[in-house]
Amino acid sequence: MNVLGKWLGIADQTVFGTPVTPPTIFLDLASIDLKPEREIAEVVSSNIIGPQAVAAGGYKITGDLELIPNSVTPLKLLKYLFGTPTSTQDGSNPRWKHVYLPSDVLKFGTLYKVDESQPDLTNCLQYISSIVTECRLEAAVSAFVSLRLSVLGEKDAKVSIPTLGTLSTIKQFFSMDSKMYWDVTGTLEETNINAVSLTYTREIPDDFYAMNSAFLKGFLPGDAKVEGSADILWKDWVAYEKFWGAASGPINSPANCAMMFDFLGPSLGGTGDYAFHRMKWSLPALSLTGVGEPFEGRNRVIQTVNFKGGRGSVEGGNAICAVRLVNDVAGPI
Repeated sequence: MNVLGKWLGIADQTVFGTPVTPPTIFLDLASIDLKPEREIAEVVSSNIIGPQAVAAGGYKITGDLELIPNSVTPLKLLKYLFGTPTSTQDGSNPRWKHVYLPSDVLKFGTLYKVDESQPDLTNCLQYISSIVTECRLEAAVSAFVSLRLSVLGEKDAKVSIPTLGTLSTIKQFFSMDSKMYWDVTGTLEETNINAVSLTYTREIPDDFYAMNSAFLKGFLPGDAKVEGSADILWKDWVAYEKFWGAASGPINSPANCAMMFDFLGPSLGGTGDYAFHRMKWSLPALSLTGVGEPFEGRNRVIQTVNFKGGRGSVEGGNAICAVRLVNDVAGPI
């Protein structure tokens, strides 16, 4: 056993409330912070100090996972956020392209948080019926890309530690191997972006209970939104002109714009879309909500552009966001 090792196991679930064992996917995460929560009801007293009665109510799992991604490790977690991707092949295994668009067909799984430093070294925590409700992407100069994913689950259980399978050895995405694009002149052009932070949120109500059980009854598909910001070295007036919708001042209704963040990994040996391991986030119709260029002393000036996403044509669909993973994993996943 890898003493003091910590890892996450994942298995697709098809029936809510019925866990799947053993896991089939194994991830080496930066951090795992999942925890159970119970609602507490109280009867307030006007005569004595403290409540007359206390009862435990609804139960759920919440928390975050932090992943330093390569082209393979986000596959299942993004599936639990967006739905099943469309997977295509270039005709020569193993080269696959997986495109995620928001879907009302929700996918979820059983998660295993394995900490081999647990006192008995034989048990771990199993999180049943777990779905991803939010993904926060962070990228900056001279840093590895980070994904922080928020999780909602039905309940947990103590189970025997499963056997660790294969962990991915593909290089994680590094910012200096990335290309950032913005449609500054009507078509997407590579742009000098110093940092990007974007959040895709899928609303899944966490209060889907009935009085005959303390546990969630399932997942209801809610709305989705995208928002974030990009930091750009201030070399020209492009950011202001995009925000204003004009060359020298604001107009009533400026046009939307598009951004694309393309993170490249090692060569896959193919051509075109299949040339490299890749994670690409495409935002087709952004409304810019603010732009500013604070300065401090004689330091370089960085513009911060804030945005919110709208629906547009992207990756063969009409959506507020699309994610493409290119790797050597056969689909459908």
